[in-house]
Amino acid sequence: MNCIHAKPEWIIENSPKRAKILLKLNISTIVMECRVATSEGTKKVYALDWDDWLSVWEYLANRGNTKATAVLKACAKESIPVRVSKVLSDGQ
Repeated sequence: MNCIHAKPEWIIENSPKRAKILLKLNISTIVMECRVATSEGTKKVYALDWDDWLSVWEYLANRGNTKATAVLKACAKESIPVRVSKVLSDGQ
């Protein structure tokens, strides 16, 4: 959430409205365990999976969050050439 300048609490805020939004986005109830390198060593954190983050970013981008739009655009720019290259190499 920090990368799109949104409050991290948004995703965990417990309200009927937020629950309805997350249900509509079909956010998984399963979180992923991740290990992150920090200056103190490796830290274990829990996060949404990639598809869930894309759904959250899309939702917020559609509501005017320009940072979320930029993240989605960057993901697309990175992914499109890779996908085209894969399709071309699979076809040969």
